Amino acid sequence: TIRRWNLETGQEMQQFNHGGSVTAIAVSPDGQRLASVTDNTHTAKLWNINGQQLAEMRGDLRKKLAQARAQQQQAAANARLNLAKQLAEQAEKDVPTKTTAEKTLSDMLTAANADVQTKKTALDAALVAKTATEKVAIDASAAAKLAMTAKEAAEVAAKAGGAAITTVQAKLSRLQQTAAADPNSEKLKQLVTAAQAAVEAATTASQQLTAAVASPTQTATDMAALANTAAQKVAEVQKPYNDALAAVKTAEAAQNLLSQQQVIAARELKTAQDLVPIRKDAATRAEAFETEAKARVEASGVEATAADLAMRAVAFSPDGTLLATAGDTPNVQTWDATTGAAIGAYAGHTGPIKGVAFLNDAQLVSASDDQSARVWEVNPDWVLERTVGSIDDPRVIINRVTAVDFSSDSSLLLIASGVPSRSGELQVVRVTDGSRVLYLPQAHDDVIYSAQFSPDTKRVASGGADKYLRTFDIASSQQLRRFEGHTNYVLGVAWKADSQLIATAGADNSVKIWESETGDQQRTIEGFARHVTAIRFIGETDNIITSCGDKLVRMHNASNGGLQRNFGEIKTWPHCVAATPDLNIVTAGDAAGNVYLWNGNNGQFLKAIGPEKPQAASDSKK
Repeated sequence: TIRRWNLETGQEMQQFNHGGSVTAIAVSPDGQRLASVTDNTHTAKLWNINGQQLAEMRGDLRKKLAQARAQQQQAAANARLNLAKQLAEQAEKDVPTKTTAEKTLSDMLTAANADVQTKKTALDAALVAKTATEKVAIDASAAAKLAMTAKEAAEVAAKAGGAAITTVQAKLSRLQQTAAADPNSEKLKQLVTAAQAAVEAATTASQQLTAAVASPTQTATDMAALANTAAQKVAEVQKPYNDALAAVKTAEAAQNLLSQQQVIAARELKTAQDLVPIRKDAATRAEAFETEAKARVEASGVEATAADLAMRAVAFSPDGTLLATAGDTPNVQTWDATTGAAIGAYAGHTGPIKGVAFLNDAQLVSASDDQSARVWEVNPDWVLERTVGSIDDPRVIINRVTAVDFSSDSSLLLIASGVPSRSGELQVVRVTDGSRVLYLPQAHDDVIYSAQFSPDTKRVASGGADKYLRTFDIASSQQLRRFEGHTNYVLGVAWKADSQLIATAGADNSVKIWESETGDQQRTIEGFARHVTAIRFIGETDNIITSCGDKLVRMHNASNGGLQRNFGEIKTWPHCVAATPDLNIVTAGDAAGNVYLWNGNNGQFLKAIGPEKPQAASDSKK
């Protein structure tokens, strides 16, 4: 119990029941809060001066953070495993369905092929009958034409015989008139006699020619009748032929349609069959990752429990914003002095810490059983630990570095680079010593613009100027998939927390969502006015955040492509974007060096930080 007394009267004013043996207390500079620590309950408590408990703090922040991360990874691993099992089961169920569909269509196609052959046989028979009938008709027509020609020739000859009679009769008439005028002329008498003989001969010939017309005329009539009959038969056989031809075309159309459907069904069956081992392998990997995650949770829980030790010292910073605690855990830990939220841990002592105090708002000191006292910078500057590569040594990194990413445990660093129009280079190095774990000098055909570890750190996804998204297995250094669909540079890639989806941002003003295991494109999200420059999934959700050259940050739902919110206020071309898992903060950076902050839950603009004077939301409206 902690008691507050009036120093002038000695009267007890307040009691604070910590619930354990209090080893140290501290009072905030303004006297409105106090903090207490115990050795048996291993807790620190923050109180309002009126006795209200504001917060309880305990444990090793680093161990608790590791435990929280392990629990998050296990939750993601469980979700991934459940989804992978569902997909594997569905893949196995799809195979018999696709097999039945393909067999049904194959049987239908076989029947259609037989039907086409039957129809073609009927068509061939109809064609033979039609051809024979047409030949008879053609022959009859030719014979009719010949008979008509013979008839016409006989008629011409008969007409010529009649004309010859007229001619010799006219000659006889003239000779008779001349002989009548000279009855004593023997010569004229002879000529008349000869003319009379000629008339009789011409008459006989004409009669014969006229009689000769009857036979070819009858023949022509008969042949014309035969030709007409043959023509009618041609008309009669034309309809069966036309019907047979139409039947063949109908059967072939059905055959072609079934052939196309069968090809599609066969392809879908092959895809379904190929998908089964992929899904099973994904499920196996997900199960292994879940087992690893479970082991990490158990190990981190043991470590966190082991580090939950007695607290023996507590102090407020001079400005009252920080609270420092220390004890048997060899770390000094700082907390928000108003809310109790964890701020940081300072590790270095090797024994229990018995005392802690602030020297000023920027420094604190701690004393330990390891026979040392240490002074700590509350907000230390960043210190360069290691440089990977050099501008003078392209053997390490071939050209400019275009993307980096840390693995989930921060032990590995992914580096993307490349030579424009020549190569895209990927490598993974250990953070501790810079040694290479993965090296792919020709991962892409052009510069890589974005790269990210998969959540399980087993794979890498990268996108570049060759317009492809690619995934690689770190252990084997092999390319797993090449995802084709963007029509311009791929500028951003992002894995979903369950590792099943990858989102890409493109210079073709679009976002695409892909299934990581199969390479299938699930959807394209459009509506961007310029290049989509960066993309990230938000926490464990389906939501994605993007930055675009049209100076907007957008939030979409990747599962359906729906736009959820726009974030404005950006002054120039944005290049990067990020969001906290709880969506309390959405941030983007632009080409002018400004960082913009919004409340992701309501879209409210918070501030801009950059080369120019920081601008709050209220100032931006002026």
